[in-house]
Amino acid sequence: MIFTFAHLRVSVLASACFAVCAPSAHAALTDTECFLDWAEGQAPNLLTPARTATQTVDTFHYRSYPSTGTFVGVNIGANTTQVFVFGDQLGSKVLDLGGLSTFVPLAREANCGYPTGTEPGPAAPTGTETGAAGLKRVNDDIVSGSGATTYTWMDSAGKPRTISLKKQLSTNSGNGGYALSMSYMDGTNPVTLSCDDGVDDGCWGYFVGHEHVRNLDNGEWSTIAALNNDTDKPNGRSFAVTASSQSTITSTSTSATHQFTILYPVWGTTAALANADSPTPAAKTAHRKFMVPVTTQWTFENGKDAPRIDVKIDLKDTTPGQLAFGVRGPFGVMHFANNDTAAAINNLQWGDSVSQFYTTNNSSTNLTSATGWNWTNLTAPTRPYNAMTAISGGTTYEMGLFEYKLGTDTGLAYGGWADERGLSGKNLSDYNGAPDGALNPGSWPFYSANWNIVPDGAPSTKTQLAWGSAPMYGSLATIVGMGSNVNGAFAPITAVPTSKKLVYRTCLVLGKSALTTAGSATLTKQIANATAEPSCASASPLN
Repeated sequence: MIFTFAHLRVSVLASACFAVCAPSAHAALTDTECFLDWAEGQAPNLLTPARTATQTVDTFHYRSYPSTGTFVGVNIGANTTQVFVFGDQLGSKVLDLGGLSTFVPLAREANCGYPTGTEPGPAAPTGTETGAAGLKRVNDDIVSGSGATTYTWMDSAGKPRTISLKKQLSTNSGNGGYALSMSYMDGTNPVTLSCDDGVDDGCWGYFVGHEHVRNLDNGEWSTIAALNNDTDKPNGRSFAVTASSQSTITSTSTSATHQFTILYPVWGTTAALANADSPTPAAKTAHRKFMVPVTTQWTFENGKDAPRIDVKIDLKDTTPGQLAFGVRGPFGVMHFANNDTAAAINNLQWGDSVSQFYTTNNSSTNLTSATGWNWTNLTAPTRPYNAMTAISGGTTYEMGLFEYKLGTDTGLAYGGWADERGLSGKNLSDYNGAPDGALNPGSWPFYSANWNIVPDGAPSTKTQLAWGSAPMYGSLATIVGMGSNVNGAFAPITAVPTSKKLVYRTCLVLGKSALTTAGSATLTKQIANATAEPSCASASPLN
């Protein structure tokens, strides 16, 4: 059999993990490992036995197959990574088969040679791993009928908290990579959170981006995705996990991490634009769909109340100016009012890069389209935040997020142009037809109830909460305007970091709300504006 991949060469789409991923019990596959695993399936009689260990000598990473006298691998150079093969059956010559990037898309599409619907790579550990002082991971849990990994850690009060993360398994419906359930203790009483995994935006913790609306050169306004009959805010749970990893838990471990990587579609332009707000070509030939690797890491740590969710967006295959998008992940809907699916939303509060907002109802009234709002506080919070409260059985529960910078993090720019910023009003957004004084749902800097408020004054029960950012990432923008009523305030933005890796971190707040009277601070707002270090996991940052 002659070993050749020439007939399989395709155009490069994307790759999921170029550098070596974090050491873990279930290692995510690098492009090299994915290619080599896949290649073994393409030439099973030559590259046998399969899954032999990869060896490294200088810049060469290869596998040897003594039974056939064959070697296959890659040579990582300064500007390119080349695939090579050598063997007795190939004339004892080193053959250069071309760039690794030629083969990676096909290998990824074939799940690196592993069964469809499973995470590629070595089998995940089974059973229960136990760390120090109550830290625990159940690797083969079943939650709401789906295979999941459940983490338990002890919070600042020494009480257990849990989160169950859905696996990418052929036996699971849909995809994995997000939370199915959560729990914490209220004194001696457990509080549980569940979700509807069968709906498009159900469950929580997956990535969503949102393309910037463009001023087109034909006089219209649209996203590039819409021009190409595609969605401009794809739901991350719609895409299969291409790689996952989790830290090893030993008897002395006090923290644990779990990563999921997906390839996320973002529409942009074939040529970089100096200004994403200047006229953008409407011609489809000027557009390009990028498949961007997005990694979400959950970190759980003993002694800390909030788990940390890190998101890394790898823009290595883009040129600054080709994209313009904002982030919405972590995203989703959880029944956070002690699993009450009919709990009515009570209050909303957020703090962006230059201002802070709250709805004007107290802790015992429902949020409706007639709820008043106040966005007159033009003082930036210590940490940007987004919070929602909901009422069940006379108790007000809360779910919130705040930004948590570690090391040299610069954070994101939060918000965009909103003429309502700096003002107050009588009505919240009604996307079915906003009444006078209503808040434009597109002005909200964080995704929340803006598109879910029931009209005509009825209570709203869709407890959707997500993150947000300025919609200019991937562009050449350096500042983001914040509106006409903010005394000229703007937010600086690093739209494409030098590393081309956009990383941000949020902490998840759960508990009984601190909200009492109208305008009082939620638990999330109190933590976000405090100068003290928050009770949030700080171990093992994703970079």
